[in-house]
Parts: sequence; C-alpha cells; structure tokens
Amino acid sequence: MGIDKPNIRWVIHYNLPKNIESYYQEIGRAGRDGTEAEALLFYSFYDVSIFKRFIDESDAPDQFKEVQHSKLQRIWEFTQSTNCRTNFILNYFGEYRSEPCGHCDHCLNPPQGFDGLNHAKYAIQVCHETNQRVGIQLMTDILRASGRRELLEKGFNNLPSYGIGRDIARMDWIYYITQLINQGILEIDYTEKSVLKLTRLSARVLKGEIQIILTKPTSQEIITKNKPSSSKHLLDDSFREKLRQLRSELARFEKVPPYIIFNDKVLDEMVKLKPTTMQEFGALQGIGAFKQKKYGPKFVQLIQDFIVGQTYNKNVKGRTMLLTLHEYKQGKTPQEIAENRSLHISTIYGHLIQLFERDEAVNLRRYITTDELQQIREAWKQSGYAKEINPIIECLRQELPVDTIKIALAIIRHEEGTVLT
Repeated sequence: MGIDKPNIRWVIHYNLPKNIESYYQEIGRAGRDGTEAEALLFYSFYDVSIFKRFIDESDAPDQFKEVQHSKLQRIWEFTQSTNCRTNFILNYFGEYRSEPCGHCDHCLNPPQGFDGLNHAKYAIQVCHETNQRVGIQLMTDILRASGRRELLEKGFNNLPSYGIGRDIARMDWIYYITQLINQGILEIDYTEKSVLKLTRLSARVLKGEIQIILTKPTSQEIITKNKPSSSKHLLDDSFREKLRQLRSELARFEKVPPYIIFNDKVLDEMVKLKPTTMQEFGALQGIGAFKQKKYGPKFVQLIQDFIVGQTYNKNVKGRTMLLTLHEYKQGKTPQEIAENRSLHISTIYGHLIQLFERDEAVNLRRYITTDELQQIREAWKQSGYAKEINPIIECLRQELPVDTIKIALAIIRHEEGTVLT
C-alpha cells in the first residue's frame, strides 16, 4: 500500500492481514489530515489456513516460523475480540490503556453476552454425528436443515441433529461456531480441508462443567453511522459540497491536487463555523495569512451567498445579518430593508454597524451628516471617552437619535482604534 495522501477516508481489507503490524501500518493510511476516517476488515478461517501454509512451507528457521505463527494468532484474536479494538492494538505495541476509545465497533455498540450452552451442545452433536468431517459451512447447513444436495447425498439429512438449530439465522450460527472455536470447544484441522474437530473441552461442555458465554452478532444497521436527515445535516452536506466544488475549481486552475488548496479538515472547520468575514476565515485552524489573502475572498463570498440562499435552515447563525447585507448591496435604504424584512429600523442599523465593524464594504457615513458626526465626537471627548451611550447623550448640544449616535461611535471607533461597547 504505497499510498501517501492525506485525505484517504476508507481503508478496506478484503482479506485478513498476516499480522497486527501490517494491519496497523495499512489502516494508518487513512485520515492523515486529522479528519474522521473508517477502516473495514473482512476475514475468514481460509485466510488463516493460507498464511499457516505459507509459514510452514517456507525455508525460514523454526524459531522464525514460531514467531510468525504467534503473530498470526494475535491478528486472529484481534478479529474475535469483544473488547475495545483500539486498546487491543495499543496494548499489543506496549501503549497500555483500558479506557474505551469510543469509536471502534465494540465501543459504539458493545456485544451482548448470553448463555450459549445449548448452542455449544448442538454444534458438538453435529461434529460427533458426522464423524468430525464437516467444516463450518456444512455444520451450519445441517443445523439449519438447508436441504443442500451435498447434505442429502451424504445422508446428513438423516442425522438426529439435522435441523436442531433451524430457528437461528445462518450468519448467526457461523458467528457462534467461530466463537466456540476461539474458546477451544471446537478446533479446525487445517491439514484436512479445515474440518471441525472435537477437543478435550467438548466432553466437559456436554456434562455442563463449562459455562459458555457467547455474544450476539452486531447489527450492521446499528453500527452504520448514517447521518440524521435533519435540516442541519442537509445544510452541512450541501454546504460541504459547495466548498469542495470551489476547491476543485481552484485546484484545476493552479494544476495542483485539491488538498494543496485546503485539506478536508479545513473544509470541515468551514462547515462547522461558517466564517462570513475575512477575519473569521483567517482564524480557522490550518489557514495562514498567505492562504487567507489568496483564497479568503472567494470562500467568504461563497459562504455568505450560500447562507443567504439556502432553504434548509432559516435559523443559521449570522443569516439575518447577511440578508441585510444582501439587500444593502442591491442599493436599498435601511428603511426599505426594514420594510421588506418586517424588522425594526434599529435592527437594520444594528446589522449595518456590525457589518461595518467586520470590514464589510458598508458606508455608514451616508446615514449621518458631517455636523452630527462632529457633535457626537465632541460629546464623546467631553464625556471622558465614555464607553456607554448615556454619558455621551448628556454632553450633546442637541438631541439626536440613538441609532445616529451608534453609527457615529462605530465610525469613531474605526478611526481611533478605540474599543467601545
């Protein structure tokens, strides 16, 4: 797996890796950009038999073969573990931890244990009645009375155990038999076409001397992390796709891979925080001054336009102010915007002031005269550069609207670089 890309989202193993070292290295190809990624492993006893044969038929020293057999056993134990899989791997490499990781299949949906004594007895009975010459698949078919031609030809349909477990699903039986093998109740004879054999523990199970605890298969419907189809997720999915499209366009223009523009983790930050100003955009993790200046205007404009135009969620943070900005850019007066949006004129002035303070191209001077601005500036100085409006109002020569005073203070703040509230 000579893959060295930061934005791999899935690593799928079609067969069992030969050891945990290989598995750990291969799944490490995913999510190198820090964004969530998935690993899916398929495996079977046949994989184990293949590796065992490779080891046994090699010219390596016996000591080396013994080590490889042990490592193969550990990767198989990993697949059969009912505890946190992340901890299994960390502990294998000496990074001991017992707290659940919270993201592997067992942590997301812990296996449910139950008394599996009868299941074990049924499997042992089939193994005994067939003279220990069937594998997992045939044993399952006998237990479920599948009616396969091979069963009928071999007379297995005449066995007392035929159909004794027909009330259990086929895949569930395979899962339970696998656990019985892992617990030493049955064993696989790899030298004889992987047939199942009885062990010294089998008789003790029949006598009831051993407690058998099996775990139920995990429902795929439960562990699949499908996103709810809420308005928020619909908004985020649509938003993310718009960001990807813009990133792809810039990448094609610059003839570079998309992740060179921004990796998926940065896009996820945009989806989460939805920066609508250059200042907010530059504050995102992973965006430096160079990329803020180079790509910021296009991404910020896209974000603003998307929030204003989307129909999934009317209550997105900052949307109402962007709607005001949208109408302002169309040349409408604050009074017209207030009437169109059924809002108070003071609310619209408040939006325009905030937009001005965020360095949007809003000209507040068109809503105040030069004389009014000068009066308020003098009153502000007389009040001792007050941060509150009331002391400034008391120092004014004439009564002026509160909105006019707020507009003036925003302009003064911008000119003086003074923090006012």
